[in-house]
Amino acid sequence: MNVSGEKMRQIVVTPLEANQRLDKFLLKYLNQCPKSLIYKGMRTNKIKYNGKKPKGNEILNIGDEIKLFFREEQMETLTSEKEVKKVAIHFDTVYEDEHLLIVNKPMGLLTQKDSPESQSLAD
Repeated sequence: MNVSGEKMRQIVVTPLEANQRLDKFLLKYLNQCPKSLIYKGMRTNKIKYNGKKPKGNEILNIGDEIKLFFREEQMETLTSEKEVKKVAIHFDTVYEDEHLLIVNKPMGLLTQKDSPESQSLAD
């Protein structure tokens, strides 16, 4: 930890995270962070990519290192866990493995929510 209270968080890119732009990945990882703060972090060396100052358009490769230098309290406000709700299954599973789910979606079941209280296939 340095004098300003910043703590370094290191992310090593996995096969699931590879082949996407750095800025897009950071928007997902820091899901409560404004895009402007991510770009400011890159400009001010609070975000490093493989030890260098990134531009944001770099394509992630397996094993790449992303280092974030933010205060721990700030990291907590910039990220939030997504809540996965249990909902009744209203469809038949055609095929499922660890990477893919194919279902027979019934007519009338929304693919994505149209209001906060509705249910959807994405749930």
